[in-house]
Amino acid sequence: MKLILFSLCLILSVISLKVFSITSVNTTIVNKENGVWLVTYEAEQPVQQLVFKSSPNHSRGTRWRATEKEYGIVYHNSREYIRRLDGLPFTKVTFYLTPSYVSLPKEYAPFSPFTDGGVLLHSGRFFVCPELCSNYITQWRIKLQAPATRHIILKGALKRQEVVWQSTNDGEKIYVGPNITNENKDFITVIDPGLPTKAQQYLDKYLPLIMTQYASRFAALAEKPMLFASYSSTDNGTYGNQGGVLANQVFMHWYGKIAHLGINEVDTLWFFSHEIAHLFQGAAAGIVDHEHAWIHEGMAEFMASITLTELLPHERSTIVDRVSKAQSRCITDLKGYALVDSGNRRKFNVYYTCGLLINQAIHNEANKLNPAVTGFTIWQAFQDSVNKGNATSSRTFLAAVKPFVSSEFFAQLQRIILPQNTRAATDIEQLIKMSQQ
Repeated sequence: MKLILFSLCLILSVISLKVFSITSVNTTIVNKENGVWLVTYEAEQPVQQLVFKSSPNHSRGTRWRATEKEYGIVYHNSREYIRRLDGLPFTKVTFYLTPSYVSLPKEYAPFSPFTDGGVLLHSGRFFVCPELCSNYITQWRIKLQAPATRHIILKGALKRQEVVWQSTNDGEKIYVGPNITNENKDFITVIDPGLPTKAQQYLDKYLPLIMTQYASRFAALAEKPMLFASYSSTDNGTYGNQGGVLANQVFMHWYGKIAHLGINEVDTLWFFSHEIAHLFQGAAAGIVDHEHAWIHEGMAEFMASITLTELLPHERSTIVDRVSKAQSRCITDLKGYALVDSGNRRKFNVYYTCGLLINQAIHNEANKLNPAVTGFTIWQAFQDSVNKGNATSSRTFLAAVKPFVSSEFFAQLQRIILPQNTRAATDIEQLIKMSQQ
């Protein structure tokens, strides 16, 4: 009987592997000499539909145009699908792309334009799966083609005309344009020459210092990270910035009229300090239970607050005020709700504001009991636990915190993150008071 079951399982495994192999899709992104961008998807076997791995909204349907009228992008149940309008199966489809900046909720823009005519491309925006996406699909084959007059910068390497690679996880950023990389002891950089002067000055002066601060508290990074900074003007009155971090990459894009941007020292450096913190957080930053994003996002906010307080003593009052405003926003946005439900409520900012307060309270409590212990010490303990094979989870993080705080404080922390706790805002205020007593 066991032999029969084993044989059956083996057959099913072979079938599953075969299905997976014949339904793979090749992605080709092309930048033509005239500035036109296209993406082509080609399946090895006919499919009824292709589904995008991530669809924060339905903007592809308005910004992508099929080269053949028989195809379209359908938005259904918070997912975008590529289908033939007549419902027939297909193997290949091509779309014209809109290479302008668009702000997306909780996802990076497909294109961040540079003033030199180049663009920063996000590969993750082009991930599709045959029929439906599953956890078994973790890699995407991508080919990128560009005119010989432009550089392609992928993973720190300067290429020409064509690159082919396997993209994984959330993807990576790739630059296409006339710019080249610059390298110093801390970063490989691609900086937009049209970036507002003040922003360039802040980056030149303080980014090496931020790297030094983190390196003094954590192990040095295995390789130099890439830093991208870009800017594009707008004619519709919109302005702002968006950035983030992917595998060994930090990036930020400013958009709007320069006069509207209001670039200042603390805001600019806080952003980069937060994102660089994620690099130094290592594998421990990849919290698997996403409802506990307050751990890594809040700790990155805490790390930024400490780092900037040390580097910008003349801005201490501004930093204190920023933390105070975070507390007000946390309490207001969380009142009446559970902390761990913030993502479902689309209140992602709560993970940053409340996470900052919780991690600051953990730091204060631990430091009060032992002046040699800081929030950085606790994160290092969390990292060490993950590196030993423990799950990158809230459970592992709490286990790392427990030895450094009082039993009363730890019980209060556990109460805050209970899924049914709609008094989390009040409990966070109490946690702060406990850490200060």
